[in-house]
Amino acid sequence: MTYDEARRQFAAHIKSLVDEEPGSKSKTLTAGDLIDLFLEWVQKNRSERSYSTRRTYCSRFASFRQGGKGGKLIADLPANRIKSSDMEAWLDHLAGQGHGPQTRKHAQTSVKHCWNWATKHPSPTPHLSPTYRPFSGVEAVHVPAKKL
Repeated sequence: MTYDEARRQFAAHIKSLVDEEPGSKSKTLTAGDLIDLFLEWVQKNRSERSYSTRRTYCSRFASFRQGGKGGKLIADLPANRIKSSDMEAWLDHLAGQGHGPQTRKHAQTSVKHCWNWATKHPSPTPHLSPTYRPFSGVEAVHVPAKKL
């Protein structure tokens, strides 16, 4: 085999790795892909109300821009690169839009559930490392008790 032929074959091999199916391990799983997989699972395994709630808040998180208007969409970032600061910024954004503590708590729970689910499903090889818990350090939204 000549050097040029080997280069062509190697280039074709590299291209085939890049062009593999979205679910392949060689491609980076984006936050948007992860949310889609999670919502598909919720729709099949949970109630319509749970699915609707999770879809609403996970979609809002996915469409949030990291670092403000000029930043990247959360959905386009690798799922294993999402940080607690992304969640905190998003919750602050929701508060700035006038969403109350109960809504922010539901939103936080939905997104946290998605990432926790990804560390367990599909078994035995989950989407994310079982030790990856980006939101474990985010303080839970406090909902004041209702007055009687």
